[in-house]
Amino acid sequence: NSFCTLLGIPRQRLFAVSSMRIATLAAAVAASLLCAQAIATSYDPTVAMSSLYFAKIGYCPAAEIGAWNCGESCQYHSGFQVKGVYTNSSIESQGYSGYDPNTNTIILAFRGSSNIPNWLSDLNFFKTTYPNPSCGCEVHRGFLHEWQSLAIQAMPDLQALYAQYGA
Repeated sequence: NSFCTLLGIPRQRLFAVSSMRIATLAAAVAASLLCAQAIATSYDPTVAMSSLYFAKIGYCPAAEIGAWNCGESCQYHSGFQVKGVYTNSSIESQGYSGYDPNTNTIILAFRGSSNIPNWLSDLNFFKTTYPNPSCGCEVHRGFLHEWQSLAIQAMPDLQALYAQYGA
């Protein structure tokens, strides 16, 4: 099962970028390519560059993401429509979602590790069962904790985006 399936949204309609770890920005590209697998089966430098800019935006202050004012990265995706910016002050996680009409994709992106609480979460890398019993998946505990801290905010927006732009 794919990351997109875990979110409950068909992979054809969701372009998810996860740059949870600053040292593994390549994972953001890999995640986006996995979600786009039904559309493209080989490496696409345009998708890779798009993923890079969406990942970089995750490091901007929340207010700048909401205003779509993050310099070159936001300019690269000039038509992007922000649906929500999600933060958790206790573990300092951050993410955002929205719709890119230029590529007809729903985006969910997370900021990678950028502070001590994030790095401490990185150390919680032991796998645990993902709460969705139908997938039979495992996930790193730290990532799951950070996802769950933002999911309460993000899921209603993702569902609304899917209802508006989905199949």
